[in-house]
Parts: sequence; C-alpha cells; structure tokens
Amino acid sequence: MPRGIYNHKSPSKLTMDKMKKSAKKAVNPGRFKKGHPAPRTAFKKGNPAPKTAYQKRDKRIIGKNNSNWKGGVTSIKDMIRQLPEYFIWRSDIFQRDNWTCQTCGKRGCYLEAHHNKELYKIIEENNIQTLEQARKCKELWNLDNGVTLCIKCHGLTKKGRGGKNFS
Repeated sequence: MPRGIYNHKSPSKLTMDKMKKSAKKAVNPGRFKKGHPAPRTAFKKGNPAPKTAYQKRDKRIIGKNNSNWKGGVTSIKDMIRQLPEYFIWRSDIFQRDNWTCQTCGKRGCYLEAHHNKELYKIIEENNIQTLEQARKCKELWNLDNGVTLCIKCHGLTKKGRGGKNFS
C-alpha cells in the first residue's frame, strides 16, 4: 500500500488551543463544579443522596416506563425456558445422549434439546398457567420426553427450529 495514505499529522498548536478552549466550554457549568461547594441542603440529615444520571435513566427504561412495554405479556413457555429446572433438564438430556445428535450422530456442534411431545401441548394438557405449576409438572421434566439434536436436524422436525409453527 502507498505510504502517504496512513501518514497522519498531529494537530497544529492553533488547533490544539481551539480544542482545549472548546473542551472547557463543554463542562457543565452547574452545581458541584470544582471550586464551588455543594448546597447545604443536599447533605442535611434525613435528605436522601442525590441520584446519579445513571440511576435516573435506569428508572425511566425499566418495566412500565419502557416505551416497548406491552403489559407483561411474556408467555408461559418463554418463562419456563428461563427456569433453572429447564437448564438442568437440557443438560441431563445432553449428558444422557453423550452430546451427540441422535439423528445424524454429529458431535462438536451446537446442540439443542428437543421435546418429543411439544412443550405447548404439555402446557395445554396440564393446564399450566404459573411457574409453580410448571415446576410441579412431572411430564415437563421427564427425560424420556427429550432428545438431543443438532440445529440442522432440529429444523427438520415438525415444529423444530425454522418450522412454520415454531413454539
């Protein structure tokens, strides 16, 4: 490659002075600036500590205050998939099948635990509406209802990854 393309010059003294001057103006001229004491009311006994900008921003975007909030409509199947019991069930399936796809025999790839009887059918038949009911349901955590598949083979199942009725 030509040498001239990457030859960067450092800014001139005049440019550096302008940058420094601009940076000084950008500093917030409000309270708590260096050399200015904080107002006494902020640290009086019984007054809560002032919130940082992060705490204020964080409060605005969580839960009902978020613009994408839809009223807590996370489906029960999505909540079940976040349970520690589900992760244990998956790892037990993988361990039982020796981390091998049971359709093609592939190892060393990304594996998925597939329910032989679909998760949504188990939820419907056992009328599961809360996470506590899901934890107590024996059929949901039955190892005989699971099989280890690679992504490609899971996509070939009726409702596996990529199927039109993915659940």
